[in-house]
Amino acid sequence: MASKAYVVGVDFGTSNTYLTLCPYGTKNKTQLHLRGTTPAVDTAILYADSAGPEDGEFPLIGDVATKTFGSASPEERERLGYRYHCNFKPEIVGNALARRCAVDFFEAVKVEAKRNGCLLDLPENEFIVGAPCEASAEFRSTLQGIIVKAGLDPPEVVDEPKGVLLTDLGLNRFPLADIMDGYLVVDFGGGTCDFALLRRGEVVSGYGNMSLGGRLFDDLFYQWFLDKNQGGAGRLADERSEFFVWSYLCRLLKEDFSETVARDPKCCYKAEVGRFGTVGDLTLEEFEERAGSYSPSASFRNYAGLMGAGLPDKIAAGGLDLIAWFRDSLLEGVKPTDDIRAVSLSGGSSKWYFVRRICEEILRVKPGRILGAPNPFGAISEGLAILPAVKDELEAVRRRMTEDKGKFVEQVLIPRVKSSFEICAADLASTVTSELFDGKIVPHVKKAARTGFVIDEVEAGIGRITDDYKPRLVQLVDRNISSQTAGLGLILQGKIQVWLDAYGLRLAGRLPSGSDEVRQIQVGRPMEGFLSDPLVFLVNSLVASLTSLLVASICGGTGMALLASGPLGLILGAGAGAWLGYVALRQGRGGITKAVKGVGLPGIIARRLVSDGSILKARNKLETSLREEIDKKCQEIVGEMSERLDKAIVREIDQVGIVNLNIPFHQNQNK
Repeated sequence: MASKAYVVGVDFGTSNTYLTLCPYGTKNKTQLHLRGTTPAVDTAILYADSAGPEDGEFPLIGDVATKTFGSASPEERERLGYRYHCNFKPEIVGNALARRCAVDFFEAVKVEAKRNGCLLDLPENEFIVGAPCEASAEFRSTLQGIIVKAGLDPPEVVDEPKGVLLTDLGLNRFPLADIMDGYLVVDFGGGTCDFALLRRGEVVSGYGNMSLGGRLFDDLFYQWFLDKNQGGAGRLADERSEFFVWSYLCRLLKEDFSETVARDPKCCYKAEVGRFGTVGDLTLEEFEERAGSYSPSASFRNYAGLMGAGLPDKIAAGGLDLIAWFRDSLLEGVKPTDDIRAVSLSGGSSKWYFVRRICEEILRVKPGRILGAPNPFGAISEGLAILPAVKDELEAVRRRMTEDKGKFVEQVLIPRVKSSFEICAADLASTVTSELFDGKIVPHVKKAARTGFVIDEVEAGIGRITDDYKPRLVQLVDRNISSQTAGLGLILQGKIQVWLDAYGLRLAGRLPSGSDEVRQIQVGRPMEGFLSDPLVFLVNSLVASLTSLLVASICGGTGMALLASGPLGLILGAGAGAWLGYVALRQGRGGITKAVKGVGLPGIIARRLVSDGSILKARNKLETSLREEIDKKCQEIVGEMSERLDKAIVREIDQVGIVNLNIPFHQNQNK
């Protein structure tokens, strides 16, 4: 396959469209300027049905279309047959005119770009276009079809917030820990309001409203303008300029007012609205009153009717509180209790003062963690343009890491797990031996040696002591394993992070700098989640096996078996032969097995045989047996933990890669 020429990241907006070019395989992105001083292209198109060759080339797009239409006299509009359309993005699914406008718009973009020496229709180019998270599969496929009909290659459709994420990472705007734990993109644009909660680069909650957008506020300011200019509606109708003033001049008025009150909430705003009039004494208080009881204007209703789709019922009904609608929309996908650590505001409407205020009130994010984009209008297209380079970069790294992960697990992680288990085995065996054998068994045996040593009575007493000790044994096993492995997950995470660092999978400089902010970067979900099941199994298994071992070692067998192999037999040691001779003289050798447990050992013999040396020998034997049993049980689950750690590494390769390099984007998702 031939190599690609450019990646073209497209943010098709309701008010403005942005295109960013990036040579394939690089991150050297550049925003495409068609005309004017900014890369913004008004999502607007002007047809001239009666224009001849001498009148220029039509249709016009962008601010050229808007200004040409707005500055034309009624006679000129009539003579040339002007038809002006904008804000058609939200209607592309349900309305053929909106789709036609969108196709013609992108065809004109292609022509304008060619004039600037940029060939967008090269087959070697790759197009990536953004779509709101809440956009349906039909919207996404319609958007793809529009691009194709415009003579461009079929684009990949990507969730717009992921473009914002890539841009934020590239600009180093948030600590990586915050982006990993809870990163919310608020893309409040001209026609839609899009929210996306991401954890580790994956959209865990994509939602919003395809009707709530800046054009409602454009209409609010249009009505405000008419109220300040009595008779203005008639003059606009006479000149057929309603739509130009509504869609363009009042949008500029809104944007300037928004930025002004953000700087000075107590200001009394004044401005000119082109050649059509002025507005004065606009205050924040009156804006909030109007925003709290908004109903669409006749011009807005007429335009919606022209586009064929009409206004959504909620807007058409009127009486809307626009600010409350934004607040309610935000709360549809997040709760005040959610751990959201970073909020990125994108889209022109996100510059409204109330957007930041509501995010602060609801989300309780720390100061400095709610940021407006340096380029809120072009952040999406810039991020999308570098996506293929990012994918290739990650794929190469992933191949190397996949080849290396097995050795890393077996040579670095598993030895650390085994080390913890070895410490656990030694500590647990020592504690059980000290508490049970030294503290309970030995005093019981010594007392019997002083007061009358009858084997079955001593054995029964040891059995009761062991049974009484079982709850304590459960507690010890659980506590010991928990204490020895409590930090194991973080230790393994740290080793994994060092390994990831060696592959360049953590961008430098993203750790918080303040002392109250410095904390462990959680590599994926806590590693304890991968260890908990095996450790629970280990606790249960150890309790059962150690109980059996204690019974077998201390009270196991009868007669000769007890004397020969149990700790009691070890305590008696070689002296058991003298005692057995004593029993044989009284009972005969044939009766030893039957009678041995019921015969009392003479006190002088018992005291000689229960010596410090015999006790020490029995103690060492028991502790060694306990440690060997614990080691054996621990080793039984090491293989399972090796598999789990291997899966954890695979997950880290995928998910840490997602955060840093953002690979798994899917086409035509229906969120």
